This record gives sequence, C-alpha cells and structure tokens, in this order.
Amino acid sequence: MVFAIIGGIVVLFIGLVVGGYWLGQGNGGAMSFRGCGCVLGGIVIFAIIAGLLLSLVGVKPSVIVESVSTLWQRLIYQTPTPELTPLVMLPHSEATATPLPTPDQCWNAKLITDESTPEHTQVEPGTTFTTTWHVRNIGHCDWEGVELHLLDGASMEAKVIPVSNTRAGSETKIIAQMIAPNQEGRYYSIWQYVTGNHKFGMLTVTIEVQAE
Repeated sequence: MVFAIIGGIVVLFIGLVVGGYWLGQGNGGAMSFRGCGCVLGGIVIFAIIAGLLLSLVGVKPSVIVESVSTLWQRLIYQTPTPELTPLVMLPHSEATATPLPTPDQCWNAKLITDESTPEHTQVEPGTTFTTTWHVRNIGHCDWEGVELHLLDGASMEAKVIPVSNTRAGSETKIIAQMIAPNQEGRYYSIWQYVTGNHKFGMLTVTIEVQAE
C-alpha cells in the first residue's frame, strides 16, 4: 500500500515538473522566468497533495523515508549474486609411461684408439695412407647402415666411409683409405656418424704433409 502511494506521488511530481518546464520554456531554448515559476509551483502543489494523501492514510514521515530508501536500494544497488561453479578435481592417474631413450642415449660412440694415424702424422705429398679408428658403440641402439660423412676440413679423396654393423655395447674398427694433398702443410678432416636422420659423434684426422 505504502509503495503504491509513493509511486503515484513520484509519477505526479515528475509530471508536474516536466509539464511546468515545457509550458514555461522560452523561445531561445532555455528555461524562462515563467518556466521557473511553473516548476516551483508544481513542487509546491506536489508537496500539498503528498501531505494530504499521506495524512489520509496515516503514514508517518519516518516510514516514508525508510520505504523510499528500501525501494532505491532494490532498484539501483541490489544485483543478483552470480552462482559459483564448484571446481571438480580429477583423480590423478597412477600409471607412469616408460621413458623413451633420447637421441644421445640411443646413438653415441666413443673412440678407443687411432691405430694408424695419430695426430700430426707425417705423410708425403700425394701418398695414399690408411686410417683406422677403433671405436665402441656406447648407445642403446644397434648400428645398421651407419656411415661417416665429412663434416669439416679436407676430404683427402675419401667420400663416404662405411661403418660395420655393431650391436650396442660392442666394438668395431673403421678403416678408411685417404690420399694426402700434393702441397705441403698441415691438413685435417672431421667426420660424423650418420644413419638416416640421426647424426652423432665425430672422428678426426690430422696429418703433416711434408716431402722427405
């Protein structure tokens, strides 16, 4: 009942103010003195009518203030509280996957000794010599179809050096025929193991070409 009366009074007040404004508006677009008088008159009439209506229903001023405040809070400030979705924790799987060997663990080699051409071995210009490496497969994968490809330096007429099939943990000897350059000087070549898309390890040859 109280909210209905207050709502009616508010609508009546807005109507009086807006009507007084438009009736008293001047030609220049701004409110004239007459318009101000109409607005003030509307406010006075609103106060008289509101007092009569409230006195007829026996509403106290404190009740009016409390009702208006409650209505304002409901319309402006009170917003629905969003519902929070509970976080569901999934059970942790106890299964563990078996780790795969990394490329370094699968493909790797170790030089045991260079049997024929230690570093700075003297060779005559244009002479054919043999290089023998004694190596061990220290990876987890067997060697099949492994070759040595030139990585850097002088090839010394060696193109591709084949490597014997070697099981993981076993040893083998790699033998390569090379030809010393015709000009004197120090020469080196670096070779890398290659199998498919895998490249690993290195072997080197360093010679001193010198005529006797």
